Amino acid sequence: LGPRCGPGPANGQGIDDYDEVVGRGSQADLAYEQYAERLQQQLESLRKEHDEIFGKGDMDKDGLMSYSEFVALHREAEEGDEANRYEDAELEEGFGDLDRDASQSISLDEWRRPFEEHTDSWLQIADTEAQQEAQIAHYKDVFVQMDHDGDGMLNEAELQYEMDNLREQQRRADGRDGDWEEESVVELSGAGMMLMMDTDRNGKVTFEEYLLGGEQVVTL
Repeated sequence: LGPRCGPGPANGQGIDDYDEVVGRGSQADLAYEQYAERLQQQLESLRKEHDEIFGKGDMDKDGLMSYSEFVALHREAEEGDEANRYEDAELEEGFGDLDRDASQSISLDEWRRPFEEHTDSWLQIADTEAQQEAQIAHYKDVFVQMDHDGDGMLNEAELQYEMDNLREQQRRADGRDGDWEEESVVELSGAGMMLMMDTDRNGKVTFEEYLLGGEQVVTL
């Protein structure tokens, strides 16, 4: 997820320049990778705890949990909490849901299945949210760096400064690769960037306008 640009020069000219100014997410990628690593560590801890509960319920240590062991495990957990006590019918239904092969016992794989299914669904949601938050945090850092006067908004001069920097960077890159061509240099001006991002036409670009690129609202 990243900023998108609104109406700009004809034939899409300037869109690539816009992407350079708003920045691309190496920092966001790092933040997401760190988050994903912490998430996996937490998940492994929960998975281990879930397996330990199975081991506790498997009282005869045969690698299976019988219905009587399943009931005993729950009754022990319910001690002192009569308000949340399961009915016998509820325990029987829960056992049947876990006993996928109808063998009258629950294997460790069967015990793990609901946990893994729930985890997969949750991870998909968490993954999307984490990537969005990491990207937005990165764009905020870039915005602050561009906001030279620290007023919380970008003016045309600040945008022009960034475009001039990009122009110089591209000029040097082209110079290393061979003959420099005028056409390859960033052509969009600060005024052009202002036109693309300043949706309320007040001569300033807020972070929200910068993030949205004058077109889309990003929903966290």
